[in-house]
Amino acid sequence: MNIDETLIPELRKVTKEVFDLDSIINSAEELKYMGQIKRTIAAQFTSLVTKSTKQFLNDQVDDRLKNGIGRFKLFGRCSRVRGQCHQQPRHR
Repeated sequence: MNIDETLIPELRKVTKEVFDLDSIINSAEELKYMGQIKRTIAAQFTSLVTKSTKQFLNDQVDDRLKNGIGRFKLFGRCSRVRGQCHQQPRHR
């Protein structure tokens, strides 16, 4: 049998020796609200991680594009002759 160890104290509350209806109702309400809070936090955290990941990837792409454009400007216009890059005069 695969039982979540954290539920054992709650299960003991419903045994015949210690049965207390008010305690059971209070525990059920608490567990209900705790479950809802966990789901809400998990959804918000997932949303935050998704947004952060997208922003990180966008920043990485922007950096690579800027570096590529910077290199292109550094080398200017280039013509390939026999595998070598030769500067072409710039027209004004």
